Amino acid sequence: MGRSMSVVTKADHVEKVATPLTVVNPFFDLAYTVYRSGANLYQREHEYFAPAASNGTTEHKLEYVIGSGLHGQTFLVTRGGYLFQAPLSFYSRSQRWALSPGYELVESGFNRPITRACLTCHSSTNALLAGRGLQDGPSRAVADQELAIGCENCHGPGQRHVAERRQHIKVTGGHDTSIVNPARLPSQLSEDICMNCHQGNDVRILQPGRDFSDFRPGRPLREVLAIFAMPPTATSLQRSDLLDQHFSIKASTCYQASGGRFTCLTCHNPHVEVPVGSQADYYRGKCLTCHKETSCALPVAERSRRQGTDNCTACHMPKRDLAEVPHTALTNHRIAHEGAPFPRAAFSLTPELPDLIYVNGPPNHEREPLAREVLYRAYGELAGRRPEYLERYLLLRNRR
Repeated sequence: MGRSMSVVTKADHVEKVATPLTVVNPFFDLAYTVYRSGANLYQREHEYFAPAASNGTTEHKLEYVIGSGLHGQTFLVTRGGYLFQAPLSFYSRSQRWALSPGYELVESGFNRPITRACLTCHSSTNALLAGRGLQDGPSRAVADQELAIGCENCHGPGQRHVAERRQHIKVTGGHDTSIVNPARLPSQLSEDICMNCHQGNDVRILQPGRDFSDFRPGRPLREVLAIFAMPPTATSLQRSDLLDQHFSIKASTCYQASGGRFTCLTCHNPHVEVPVGSQADYYRGKCLTCHKETSCALPVAERSRRQGTDNCTACHMPKRDLAEVPHTALTNHRIAHEGAPFPRAAFSLTPELPDLIYVNGPPNHEREPLAREVLYRAYGELAGRRPEYLERYLLLRNRR
């Protein structure tokens, strides 16, 4: 997370382009070239059958890079002081440049805006505040300092904490209350911090009058943002693994058996980067804090024969290719035996939301009605993709 966003000046960015490289999108008869000039990278769009130096050429310097490189990196340009995505991204799994996600079917060029919703999960809170712009339009360019996700994204504003430590104010009550410690929060508030970025689902709607920068760790995420998911059905249990970690965890055997105490922090320490090649042993150790070696019905030899190592996650949290992001696979966080049905809790609906799951709603969300504007916008976004939501959208619109 500490490498989620940076300026394109590091050697490892520039060294990805030893010589100019061109990617063709035959669907639109367009070609995109990435090349280096000194310490800078550039991308150029031109017609496939036209010379690169023709009048149809559009070219921009790459200013920022989003992504630590674990799965890949995409690049941003500035136009008129606003941020836009570049057409080519670098994918770590295949170690090659290719079209950025979604560019295969849409001729976006350098016109896809980087919105505040994007910056919320890929930059520091300070960068988000500096990049204020229209909610659904391009964000303003940000300062180069503290671009990546930082301490305050998860621990909240740190001004009081720094002031008290500089003044050597004594910590009382056993822990420091001048800063948010997610490990000491109730599980739902702790999960809200992770869910802010790791739960995309089908619709994310800002509460009336709210901005993405308004969320504060330790406060309910629903005060700022409402997240809705279309419920799985008995005939359609498969879900995308892209930003679906929280919903998947809640449908897992571990979460159900823990009574809701199982959270992201049960297995993940955001301050620790597990070395490549050590993940299987590391996460197997996490499993064994609750399970026993004998919990697995397969003999160790059979497990190693199937997976090449004694790896719990390979069977119970398999990686799957993403349809939304090419050359990328993500871990399925629904911890369960292969083919296990979704628990009944995954299908829970309410009279207020008979056909949507309020993913980050309160435990008794029937007692906390949603703003009609939020419901109206949620069903409005869905109606364009799923006709079965049109009737509900029209009903809410007529009540406005």
